[in-house]
Amino acid sequence: TALGYTRLEEEGDAVQTFNITVFYPVDETKPCYLPKLSEGQVLSIANSKFSKGSNNELDIILTSATVLDISPENLPVHQTNVVGVGVASEAALITDVGIQIECIITDYLAKDKPTEIPITLFHPNGSRLMNQTTSVKRGSSIFFLVLYHQLKINST
Repeated sequence: TALGYTRLEEEGDAVQTFNITVFYPVDETKPCYLPKLSEGQVLSIANSKFSKGSNNELDIILTSATVLDISPENLPVHQTNVVGVGVASEAALITDVGIQIECIITDYLAKDKPTEIPITLFHPNGSRLMNQTTSVKRGSSIFFLVLYHQLKINST
C-alpha cells in the first residue's frame, strides 16, 4: 500500500489524500498493467476502484496506471473523477438550489463481503438533465460521473 495525493488548487496546498492498494500477479507470466510503486512517483491512473477505508479514509485500488516523468513539486491540478452505479434510497429531494439524491453503492471487494456505501448526489437546477433527475424514485438505479474537487466520505 501507498499514500497518494491529488493537487486541488493551482495556488495553495489543498490536496485530496487517499490510500493506494495494488495487487500484483504472483505468476510473472501473467499480464500486469501496473508499475512497481516507489516514493516520489507521479502516476496517471487509467483505472481504479474506490472504497471507504478504515477511519472513513478514501481507499483506491489501482488496476491500471503509468508513471509520468513529472516531479511531485510540479504535480498539475487534477480533480478526482468517480464513475459508479447507485440505487436511490429515497425519492429525489427538490430544493431551490438543486436536486439531492441519497444513494447506496454496493461495493464488492470480495464476492462474499459486499459493503454498502451511502452517498449523496447533487444536481443543480436548470441543467439539461433536470427531467431525469426530478423523476428519481426510491429503488431507481443511477449511473453517475462525478468530478470532485474534494471527496469526503461521511461516516454512518
